[in-house]
Amino acid sequence: GSAISFSDLFRDHTFTLMAYQVQSFRSYYFSYLNQKKRLQYQASAFQYTMYYYPSFAYYNPSLCYRLNYRDALATRTISGASAAAYYPFNLYYRLQGSMGFYRYEEEFYNAFLIRQASTQANSVYDYFWNGNSVQLSATLVGETTKFKYYGPSKGGTFRLGITQAVPLGDSFISNTNADLDYRKYFYIGADSLFAFRFNGFASWGENPYLNYYGGNNQVRSAYYYSLIGTEGWFSNLEFRFPLINAASTLIGQIGPVRGTLFFDITRKKLKGYPAEISIMDDDGIVRNYEAIGSFGYGFEFFFLGFPIHLEFVKGLAWSDFSDPFDYNVRTD
Repeated sequence: GSAISFSDLFRDHTFTLMAYQVQSFRSYYFSYLNQKKRLQYQASAFQYTMYYYPSFAYYNPSLCYRLNYRDALATRTISGASAAAYYPFNLYYRLQGSMGFYRYEEEFYNAFLIRQASTQANSVYDYFWNGNSVQLSATLVGETTKFKYYGPSKGGTFRLGITQAVPLGDSFISNTNADLDYRKYFYIGADSLFAFRFNGFASWGENPYLNYYGGNNQVRSAYYYSLIGTEGWFSNLEFRFPLINAASTLIGQIGPVRGTLFFDITRKKLKGYPAEISIMDDDGIVRNYEAIGSFGYGFEFFFLGFPIHLEFVKGLAWSDFSDPFDYNVRTD
């Protein structure tokens, strides 16, 4: 990807142009930001093409032996324009709002799945968004995090937002969305800390929004972007500590090296369906769980300025989350 930005000396006016590609999917973004006064505003135009993995396709028993993980990929293309305003109450908290027009196009990347989805009515395939959306949103943001050379060390941050899609016609999407992202850092000395995160989302209405997440540092025992739902949450707890301040090697300096112990948990559901997460075990049997999670340890170091994460994960699963102490350690 590439990005270029133009601004005046005091950054009162900023123009940004960005273009990037992930796999074969290209995205473009252009914006103008005015920060001359306390009430800041921005106008932008964009086209994003993103992807995720609908697990209801990958774990369909009639498909799981005919598809690999990459075949189950679905694309989401968003084109549109928006206007936003930002008002900081003080150094740590701000209110922001936006209004925009969006055009959504979603489909499977695999031609076989496109044909199959077109022949099935009243199924989870109907959650794909294809249409226009006029959205109004309001968001409260707080940021008190203090950073050191290795990243966040103490404080916290949160983002609480609500979005209303206004149906202006039959081709317009109608829903209400709410989301919360909360992070807190507890410094205990010697560059060691506990890090906590909670992320929750919900979508209601005629055309609920399909959120996707998983993998990375969200739920480490799940495939990347393979957890999808109209309602759900995930949470992480990590203990982060230093191992090596700096290490010079033949390929350059790789320090600092830090370790982490982590625990993840998540629960999600689709509108009209029970809270289930399908997992295929090593024996090829698909099992449904109400919640899943993970635990393990990992290492973080920097190479050529880029952070590298190596993590070793064990999966957890809850058949009935009403008893959180009754869980299984997954063998897949």
